[in-house]
Amino acid sequence: MTEETHEPQIEEPKEPLKETATRYHQYGWVPIPLGYTEQGKPKRPLVKKWTDLTHEGLDLDAMPWDGAKGIGVVLGKQSQNLSIIDIDSVPLWEAVKASLGELGITLVETVSNHGHIYVTETEAESRGSKESYLLNGIPASIDLLANG
Repeated sequence: MTEETHEPQIEEPKEPLKETATRYHQYGWVPIPLGYTEQGKPKRPLVKKWTDLTHEGLDLDAMPWDGAKGIGVVLGKQSQNLSIIDIDSVPLWEAVKASLGELGITLVETVSNHGHIYVTETEAESRGSKESYLLNGIPASIDLLANG
């Protein structure tokens, strides 16, 4: 019996990743190309020392966008104090999208059908935090991802 491997079934992005990266860079963010992890999710940075990248010194053309499977953003001071509220529950994410989706708040759905709410921290740089809940008996967590 042979073991078969399959590429994850991920919906194609609406625009090429480098175009998205260029738009993110115009927002003042530091975008990076991502490859697949061992679990088959596009979460692995394809550039070395990505936490040391700065907005001013970023050369998007030098990054391996052709081999990228996703796009990430370096959080924290490099991206104008960008942080992400990471919602790791499909039912909670669905409720958030229904409630906030029409308000112009930046919402991004992950490959796991969870979600990110993009926020800018106005106080001193945060180290992040994580809260776990039960939502109708289903475990759910909300993380504030603030650096890296």
